[in-house]
Amino acid sequence: VRVGAVTFFPSAAEVPATDLEAIFLKKAERSLDKGTCDRFLLGLQELASDQSKSDRSELARILRARCFDARIRTDLSEIEYRRYLETWPKGRYAEEARKALTE
Repeated sequence: VRVGAVTFFPSAAEVPATDLEAIFLKKAERSLDKGTCDRFLLGLQELASDQSKSDRSELARILRARCFDARIRTDLSEIEYRRYLETWPKGRYAEEARKALTE
């Protein structure tokens, strides 16, 4: 955005997701509150399995775990949290995963 001689760039939070994977991840995350996350599980698995997209695969794995938690499928959420910790033991969501496994 240009105002006079000064150009302002939007923050990352203000920039809408423009590629399909980012849009998919945002929709999957929002679906947790709506109770419709099961529709996204297959796509999340594909993203979680692709280690070349580390940030996205990390988020996809934790979203799968959260979805199973929300659906009261603790057996499956534990598997996802363990998979998460195997791949990202010091990841952004590692504390959440460890806490979920000890509850």
